[in-house]
Amino acid sequence: MKILVIGMCGNSLFYQKETGTLLKEEPGGKGYNQAVAIAKLGGCVSFIGAIGKDESGNSCKEYLEKIGVNNLLIEKEETTTYATINVDQDGNNFIDVFNGAKMSFDDLDYIKDEIIKHDIILLQNEIDVLLNKNIIEFAFSNNKYIIVNPAPVATWVYDYLDKIDLVTPNEEEARYLFNLENIDVYCFGTYLLGKYKNKILVTLGDKGCLFVNKENYQYFDSLKVNTVDTTGAGDMMNAALAYCISKNISFDKAIILGTHACSYSVQRKFVLDSYPQMEELTKYIQKIKKH
Repeated sequence: MKILVIGMCGNSLFYQKETGTLLKEEPGGKGYNQAVAIAKLGGCVSFIGAIGKDESGNSCKEYLEKIGVNNLLIEKEETTTYATINVDQDGNNFIDVFNGAKMSFDDLDYIKDEIIKHDIILLQNEIDVLLNKNIIEFAFSNNKYIIVNPAPVATWVYDYLDKIDLVTPNEEEARYLFNLENIDVYCFGTYLLGKYKNKILVTLGDKGCLFVNKENYQYFDSLKVNTVDTTGAGDMMNAALAYCISKNISFDKAIILGTHACSYSVQRKFVLDSYPQMEELTKYIQKIKKH
C-alpha cells in the first residue's frame, strides 16, 4: 500500500542547550521526519509540504530524493520554515518553530488529487487547521486509512475521531485530548476502553506506550537504553506504524517494531541520521534478543 504524508517541512538547527553551540543543520518537521523514516524502513511513501524558493527549500527536496521519498513539495514565495532545537545534556529537546512557507486552502485540490493515488494518509497538527479538517473529510469519504499524530495538540482533533482510524498522541497530548488530566497513566487504558471506535496509540516516553481498540488495551514496555537525543522519536513511532499498516503487519508486531526503532533512534544524535534502515533495525533487534 502507498503512504502519503502531509505536513510541515523546513530547516532544523540543533544547538547544545547549555552552551548555545550550533551542532547541526538538516531538513525537518514532523511530517518530513515521518516520511523519511518510512522510506528508510522500506515503505512506499510520498510527502506533501511547502517550501520557499531558497537554499533551505532545495535541501528539503534533495534529501527526500536521496532517501527515496516521492517528492510532492509545493513551492511558495515565502522563505522556508525553520526551527531551533535545543538539546540538553540528558538528551531532552526544546523546540521553537519560526513559520515561513506553508500550505494553504488553495492547495487542497492538488492534495486531493494525491490522496486518491494513495492508501494511507498520515497527518500531524503542524499545518493549517481548516486544511487538515478538509483533508480528513476527503480521505474519509474516499475510504483511505487515516492516521493523525495530534502534535501540537488541539481540541478540533476530538471532533474528528470518528473519521480517524488511528490517533497517536503522546502522554501530554492524550491527557488534553481525552480529558485525562487527573488520571494516572496506568489507568489510561481502563478509562479509554470502549469509548472510541478508532484505535489509539499513546506514546509514554520511557514508560513505553499504550494501545487501545474497541475490545481491549495493552501496555508495551520501552527498552532501557542510554538516551542521547529524543528529538524525532515520536515521528519514528508514527513512521513504523504507518509502514507496518501498509504491509498488513499486526498492531502488536508494529508496536514492537516501533519500540525498537525508537530505542535505536534515541541513542543517536539529531534526527534524520538516527532513523534506521530496515537492515540496520533487523540487526539491532537480533542483537537485543541475544541478550
